[in-house]
Amino acid sequence: MAEKFVLVTFGRQQEFFAQDQSPWKNQVLELEKLLLLRNHSVFDDTALDQVEPDSIVFIAGNMTCKDFLKRCLPLLERKVTLCVVVDALQYRTQVLPTLANFTDHDIQLLVTGSVRTLLAAKRHVRSAFSKADNSMTNAIFVDIDSDDPLVLTFFGTKEEEVGCLLLPGGFIIPFVETLKQGCARETMEECFFNQNASGEHDKFTLLIDPAWLELIDERSDIARDERGHVIDHGYAWYVPKEEQDKVIAAVSEGIEVVPGTAKFRRVSEVLKGDIAYDHRDLIVGALKRLNEKKALARLK
Repeated sequence: MAEKFVLVTFGRQQEFFAQDQSPWKNQVLELEKLLLLRNHSVFDDTALDQVEPDSIVFIAGNMTCKDFLKRCLPLLERKVTLCVVVDALQYRTQVLPTLANFTDHDIQLLVTGSVRTLLAAKRHVRSAFSKADNSMTNAIFVDIDSDDPLVLTFFGTKEEEVGCLLLPGGFIIPFVETLKQGCARETMEECFFNQNASGEHDKFTLLIDPAWLELIDERSDIARDERGHVIDHGYAWYVPKEEQDKVIAAVSEGIEVVPGTAKFRRVSEVLKGDIAYDHRDLIVGALKRLNEKKALARLK
């Protein structure tokens, strides 16, 4: 059975194309051309009730956060696949933080080029091409002047992590963040999460600037993660001496962390035990980089 593709353009009925041709408007026009050329449906947002069950729905135009929450999300009840084309959104900057909260299960974020290749594919899957997932892992060190510094680790709650220490990290949110931004976010969610937060403004006990993170390695062995081909990017944050007390005091477990286990441990002790995934390689590589920095500093 052929896939049912539908484009829903918010604000299309307002003839917003009559004025300037902003980049996002050009992308909407490109999407409309792509779908109409292949005899798929193109609606404006006043026709949302015409979307059939099991359709693949592309969202574009001047959708707001309120539109997404109140008008788009209910489409999932009809078992549609909801795809937001981020480069065809007028309010992309304002909407992306909201969209990021739903990318794990509910929606997919695409760009116009992704839609083009998907529609042209002979066999429709999530993507027209095979793709690997991208993740980030962070090794945070304090007491960095010591020969045996401390590194932040914890015990995870997943079955494959039981009994093993691991570093904070997770998957990137596509089209929302860079690798460094994602690494900082995942670190804060897992190890600096405010259990008593009253809102987004105090969600974390420590705000990590992505600029503090230094790329150490990438690990891309096809068998490194049982969930699929996951390319991990390893970062390190060497906390300056004057900041380390604040960082240590801010540690607070968040999602997927066994309560009471997130803490700074001596590297020598961590390396003696079991470490999840290939995080041992990142710790060793980050420690080597730290020692190289120290050696270079002594020569100056």
